[in-house]
This record gives sequence, structure tokens and C-alpha cells, in this order.
Amino acid sequence: MKYLCLAALAVGFGLCGCTVSDNVEQDAGIDAGQEQDAGTDAGSDPGTDAGQEEDAGTDAGSDPGSDPGPEPDAGSDAGSDAGSDAGTDAGPDNDQDELTDEYVDVDWDNNPPDPDWPEGNAEDFGFNLAALETAWDYGEEIESLCLVVIRDSHVVFERYQQGEDRDSLFKSWSIAKSFSSTLIGIAITRGDIQSVHDSASLYITGWQGTEKEAITVKDILQHTTGLEYDLVQDNLWTLTVDDQSTEAMSIPLVDPVGEVWHYANRGVQNLHPVLLGATGMDPEQYAEQHLWGPIGMNLDGPIEERTHWERDGSGNPMMPTTVYTTCRDLARLGYLYLHKGKWGDQVIVDRDYIVEALSPSQDLNRIYGYLWWLNGEEPAINSSDEPFDGTMFNFAPDDLYSAQGIGQNFLDVIPSTNTIYVHMRMAPHDPLIGCILQPATCLDELFRDSKQIEHTAMLELLLQAG
Repeated sequence: MKYLCLAALAVGFGLCGCTVSDNVEQDAGIDAGQEQDAGTDAGSDPGTDAGQEEDAGTDAGSDPGSDPGPEPDAGSDAGSDAGSDAGTDAGPDNDQDELTDEYVDVDWDNNPPDPDWPEGNAEDFGFNLAALETAWDYGEEIESLCLVVIRDSHVVFERYQQGEDRDSLFKSWSIAKSFSSTLIGIAITRGDIQSVHDSASLYITGWQGTEKEAITVKDILQHTTGLEYDLVQDNLWTLTVDDQSTEAMSIPLVDPVGEVWHYANRGVQNLHPVLLGATGMDPEQYAEQHLWGPIGMNLDGPIEERTHWERDGSGNPMMPTTVYTTCRDLARLGYLYLHKGKWGDQVIVDRDYIVEALSPSQDLNRIYGYLWWLNGEEPAINSSDEPFDGTMFNFAPDDLYSAQGIGQNFLDVIPSTNTIYVHMRMAPHDPLIGCILQPATCLDELFRDSKQIEHTAMLELLLQAG
């Protein structure tokens, strides 16, 4: 049945069914005319798919090195649904007593890349260059599109293939969730949202007077909304549903709020009406003015050449997926978090929000903050509701945090070594035609992807390099 449902999803949810509610601007509690121009053609194709393989197979870096060796095991294959039978308290309402400065109290100079990252010799920054080349050999083997290593604010290693380069836009998939989280932090910093403990119904007026009033902004950020969840439907709805915000607002509440954890794309889409209702601005325009622009991400040129949010068929920004951007610009988000929300002397996001976002947000899955993945804690549950064997990366520093997208795309930050890693690759269901023609294979690949096998192998090689 799951394969039949997948096939139906791929051609428009014909069997799984969807319900819709009122127009998103109305449910967000503002007049549609109040929404300002986001500077993009909301209904158009987002341009070229930067993640798509090209015919050119050149390596933008140097000659490949030695054989990467065997692929390490990413963790347990256990199939228990940890989210549906959590049975534990979701943690205290205010997690400040659990927060530490482990992720943020570092005394490095805050000299952001302006306008671009300075470059350095890998070995001058403590890396073994041959070992980094070994990591890229593995990247070539798994058809990686980009690998960038930054330490002490310098690009020390950078490789591309299949015709991509430092100016190429990549489809980041669920890395967009961490951008969405950052926009909530900015809205709180600017006073547009009072607190993560606000009821989301303050901004989604269609939820007022219903049981969904119990859902807070924090519940959306930490995946504990209690909204109906189906793993297959949730993984493919972003590819098939025309008006994702309207559907997201209409999902029925089926579990107690705050007591069940599911990695739910549809729940995160509700941050669109939350931000729209709180700020009166399209989230992409808000990002351009208060995040992407201030930290120097490329906003020049036509839509297909600059950082932008992918839109659904109704023009809604896809909050869980996808922001198109370059690998170097994606690293800027990691740098912002590494420096406590400051960009030079400018506060982009309040320090307290950064600390909360990079701390366990609940006790059901302690490797998850506010739409960021964390390391070093247990219990640890992956995006398919399966437990890791230990924490996410047992071999990696506990202070690692990560923005992750399907296809083993990742932005990994390790404060203890002042290092940022960016890796981009094609997703298993991109292009969608593969899922339509071979739904069983596609579904198996989606489940496999959640185990972070290639991410684990690449990260272990990178850490061995220095």
C-alpha cells in the first residue's frame, strides 16, 4: 500500500487525499494587499535546477587523491516508530535552565567575509591536504556537486564537479528549515513576534477558537505540533501540492500538542502564515531585507542567478524546502550562528535565540533544536522516526550542529574547531519522474537517505583530515 500511495502522491495525491482551507493571506490574519512585493515572480518556475547534473564533468579543484576507503556505518537500521509512541514529557516549557554556552562562547574575532571569503592554505589551518583530497575522492564517487571547508573564516578547501562552480545555485532542500528558523529568530529580535511561546493562532487567525490554539511557534520549530503525520505523504507533498500553505493550515490535530515528535514538512510550512501574519511581509522579502542582504548573500541579477526561495504552484515560499543559493553563501548562515547571531558589529539574531535554537528543544529527540540538528545527545531520532545507535555522529565532537537536506546535503558547524563544512548533492527523488516510474525504488532511497550514510562517511573523512 505504501508504494501505491507513493505513486498516487507522485501524480497528485489521487489516493491519499488532501483537504484545503481558506486563502493563506486570510488565515494569516492580514489583508492580502498588505503583503509587500517579494521581488520574485511567485508563480514562476524557480529557474534552473542547480542541483541537476550537467554534461560537463570538470573538477573545479585539483587532481583527485587516494582511494577514500570503505564507507562507515551510519547507525542502526532499527525500524521502530519513536515518534508515535514517545510516551515521555516533551520537556520543560522554558528550556533556559538546560542551555549552555558550549555552542556560542568562543572568543574568535568576528570578521565576516565581506564581500567574499578569504582563502587560505589548508595545511596552514591544521588540515592534511591529501586527506581532504581523499574526502573529495569519496565525493566524486557519490556524485557530490560541491564540498567547501572553512576554518577561522578562510576557505581552505573547495571542490566542484559536473560543471558546477562557486557561482552555481544549489537546491538545498531541508536546509531551508534552518533559514526558516532564523527568520523566526529575527522576527523575535525585531519585536514582530514576542516569543517562541506565542500561540501560532495569534498569527494564523483561522486557528483561533479551535484546538489548534494550543500549538505554539516553538512546537512548529521543534516538530511537536501534534498535527496528522504520514511519512510518505509528508516526504512527497512538497513536490505535488499546489497550495502548500493552505493545506498545512488545514491539517487536523490528532496527537497531544508537545508530546509526539515527527519530522514534519507540512507542519513547518505553517511558518509561512506565521511570518506573514506577524510581519506583514512575504518571508522571502523579509529574508532579503533582514538576513540574506545583511550577511552578504547574493541578491543580484534575475531570480535564477541569485539566492531565492522555491515557490509552490500558488506562489507560497516553501518553508521546509528549498532555498537556492551557492555553497559559499550557505556557509554564511553557519558563520552567523558560529558568531552568536552577529555579523561584524551588527546583531542579526538575538544571542538568546541562537543558544535556544542550538540546544535540545524537547526530550523526545534531543538531537533536535529549532529546525537544526544537534550532536552528542540521546535519545537521537532520524528524519524517518528511526533511532540512531547512540547519538547522530558518535565519532564527531558533541558541539557539532547541522542543517541537513535530503540527498546528504549538509551545512555542518563545529565551534570547538571553528570549522564550517558545506556539501551538496542530488536528492534521490530529483527529478520527480524517477519516483513516478519507479516508486518502490524511490521510497527505499528516501528511507535510506534519512540514515545519513553518505553524510556520515564524508564527515568522518573530513574529521580525519584535521
